Amino acid sequence: MLSFKPGAWLTAALVMAAAGAGPAWARQGQSGPAPAAQQPAPQAQPPAGAPEAPAAQQPAQPDAGARKPRRASRRTPRASGRQPAAVSQDFLDEARAPRDPGPVRRELMLTASAMGGYDDNVTEGLGSGSFGRLVMASGSTADGEAALSYFVGNAARSLRADAAGTLMHYPKYLDKPAAGAFASLGATTRAGRRVTLRASERVGYEPFFSVYAPPGSGGALPSAGAGGVRAAELFERRSLNTNTTAGIDTRWTPRNSTSLSYSYGVRRYTGNTDYGDSRSHTADARYRLILSRAAAWNVDYRFQDLEYTYADALARPVRTHRIEAGPDIVKPFSRRTGLRVSLAAGAGRVESWARAETGTIASWAMTGRASASLAVSPTWSIDADYRRDFSMFQSVTDEVYTTDTARVSTGGLLGRRAALSLGTSYSNWKTPYAGRISGTFDVYGASAQLRVAVTRALAATAGYYYYRHRYSDPGALPEGFPAAFDRNAVRVGLSLAVPLAASSSQRPLSQR
Repeated sequence: MLSFKPGAWLTAALVMAAAGAGPAWARQGQSGPAPAAQQPAPQAQPPAGAPEAPAAQQPAQPDAGARKPRRASRRTPRASGRQPAAVSQDFLDEARAPRDPGPVRRELMLTASAMGGYDDNVTEGLGSGSFGRLVMASGSTADGEAALSYFVGNAARSLRADAAGTLMHYPKYLDKPAAGAFASLGATTRAGRRVTLRASERVGYEPFFSVYAPPGSGGALPSAGAGGVRAAELFERRSLNTNTTAGIDTRWTPRNSTSLSYSYGVRRYTGNTDYGDSRSHTADARYRLILSRAAAWNVDYRFQDLEYTYADALARPVRTHRIEAGPDIVKPFSRRTGLRVSLAAGAGRVESWARAETGTIASWAMTGRASASLAVSPTWSIDADYRRDFSMFQSVTDEVYTTDTARVSTGGLLGRRAALSLGTSYSNWKTPYAGRISGTFDVYGASAQLRVAVTRALAATAGYYYYRHRYSDPGALPEGFPAAFDRNAVRVGLSLAVPLAASSSQRPLSQR
């Protein structure tokens, strides 16, 4: 049974505040003060001692060769069609909150996709422990997804709601299609000119078990394959998960700001065992100092208290601390090209229980991140990132590992109707404890995807995905989990995106 903490009540309160934030904002007098009427400029006085000007002066006769003044046009000025800059070029502009939040937008979007293909799966060295279903066999695959997204708001207040359902079928692995679904709700609102409150709630049902998904969350780690390959979902095991988040962002001065957030996550597996169930409390804090228009400095701290149910049905804590600091740098080359780099380094501490003979063990390790985004042209970009952090290999070895993950991707338009994206990733897992198991885990991934627009709402998609992992000690793995696994997958299909409703208020809220 899912547990919901007081964070859900805060989400509901913000949602109610944002839901009534349509035209009623202006009627309730929440808009900013109207600008004062502009006084006419005083006439210039002649300097002392100057002769007085005549009381009346005849208008000068126009020169015969002078051009007549042009008559004022009655046409409405046309809005600029220039695209925004591909790379944000000014940190001061990013931090500056607009006085006028702008018009209220309302959008309702339907997206859907139907994909089919073939998976070529090769396994070696299956573990000898005890765990449910075996890894998927090679064969055809099919999946479909439909989602609704709704947004209403502007820069001051907004509300977003999303809901999606999925069907996945592997005929040689599943007796019938496996269904999944999720729903999320998020709201943001200003509390004065310097403070922004935000909250969100996500509830999901997942038919497959991903060993890379962090306990107590509803999403997968970046190292879980590449390009959306479901290579990590080796086992059919259903779960319910929920995640509640609340945060406050404060701009103390134009150059100094802080961000605080708290999240509570729960994951419960269906069936006769509690093995793998978890709940987590996570707190994040960030201080940001803008040094110049092209540079900023960040200090980040994270604490997580995780309670994880091990194979002996006992729930034990896993606690992690992490503090990092580093710069953000932006270098524009032109209005539509430029480079943005983000760096951070620090240290983390993990305390966990894994085996009765060792009890609770604590260890320090270096952590850090680096990312770069290069806008090569208005339609093409190259992105790269690296992350060193802690991750739990849940329900496999139940150990906490230090993970080094690197990814590189590029994508852009091929003409007016086609888009190409390429990506590759690598992740290395090692235990940070001295004298513990010495097993290492290496994960590789690559993807290539081509999308061609058939109509304004319909696109054809074709993709190739590669996944490979290797674990050094097969004897430490549970039954059915392969120490070596290679997967080649091909997908073709159609995707649909239809705006069901879209509107925008004609006047800013401060003028309504």
